[in-house]
Amino acid sequence: MYHRYFLKITQFIQVSLLFCLVSSCHSTAFTLTKPTDRAIFHNNRGIMYLDKKQLGRAEFEFKTAMELSEDYAEAYNNLGIIFKLKGNLEKSAHYFEKATKLDKRYASAFNHLGTVYLAQGHTNKAITTIRKAIKKDGTLADAHYNLALSYQQKSNETHKDKFLHNAIKHLKTATELDTGLTHAHQTLATIYERLKMFEKARIRRQLVLNTRTHSEIDWIKIAKDEINAKEYANAINALNHAIQRNPASIHAYYELGRVFLITENNTEAINAFKKVTQLDTAHANAWFKIGTIYLHENKHALAQQALKKALTHAPKFADASFNLGVAYFRANNDQLAEKEWARTLRIAPTHLHALFNLANLYSTQGKIASAGKKYCHFIHYSDKTYAKQVHTATLFLKQHNISCQY
Repeated sequence: MYHRYFLKITQFIQVSLLFCLVSSCHSTAFTLTKPTDRAIFHNNRGIMYLDKKQLGRAEFEFKTAMELSEDYAEAYNNLGIIFKLKGNLEKSAHYFEKATKLDKRYASAFNHLGTVYLAQGHTNKAITTIRKAIKKDGTLADAHYNLALSYQQKSNETHKDKFLHNAIKHLKTATELDTGLTHAHQTLATIYERLKMFEKARIRRQLVLNTRTHSEIDWIKIAKDEINAKEYANAINALNHAIQRNPASIHAYYELGRVFLITENNTEAINAFKKVTQLDTAHANAWFKIGTIYLHENKHALAQQALKKALTHAPKFADASFNLGVAYFRANNDQLAEKEWARTLRIAPTHLHALFNLANLYSTQGKIASAGKKYCHFIHYSDKTYAKQVHTATLFLKQHNISCQY
């Protein structure tokens, strides 16, 4: 008996708040005072520098535009973007607030202001502000996207899924308004996964691939969706694409090994995990997988070698220690098995498999008191899934008139 341990890898998807310059986003706003031609020239010049990521020059040009036309809302908005990019949220909010006061119909400025509030941790304020932007211009895809992020954050704070459904609504609208908005598809996929709507998540991942160049990470995300859907052939295909993008992708090879292991293709699984160890010799989980497969195939010497390497790189790896004990036991080396399972319990005192196996071993060795102690601990920590083993332990304790002391 041995325990298979599968490492759960959580892929975190990084999303960003969308900001647009007035030249592309601000189509319906009006200003109280028409800016001078010179002010417009410097504002546009600032946008040019901002596109080149020359923030210092862009800031100077926007400030020049404001000096030439003090009520130039677009210049205030663009200066707010500069300070947001610099990480100065307080100044960024100040300029966005000024823009919204100068032009109360300036949807983009309200949207940008809401994203700053969200970044500052003012979730309710962000929701209220971005909803104002959408009310003023419902065609702003990035506003719908940012509102969805705000609802997603609200769900994280309150642990209520109802806000995720609000997020889904606005993300769908965002993707309808801008079919190339890959961040929205990615965020939708993440939310669907959280709600265990895996087929919908797969669809959104596929849409991402349809709207931009396929990357290694894209293919791995698709593969994970296919694994969740138990579409293993599709998962293998996606992982092979990921490896084509990056032949040194440890993550892709590891996931490929997992899929082959699930589909009981041990030979290919070992090949994939060995590739992981070639790319990262200290990858304890890959060594563990290799050792566990060899153990399953009764290749005890090979199993011992791989599991020892797993423990070399991860000395507190309880399941690797337990499986190494199994490998020793199956190789008829009870002494090393006993020693290894004792180490397992030092690492994880409630490791049920080690407790039960060590109790059985003590029983066969005639170490009744030691066996009884381990059986007692096993019964104490076990649950209904171990009913048969609990029955065996209970019979032993009754037979030897041993009472458990907790």
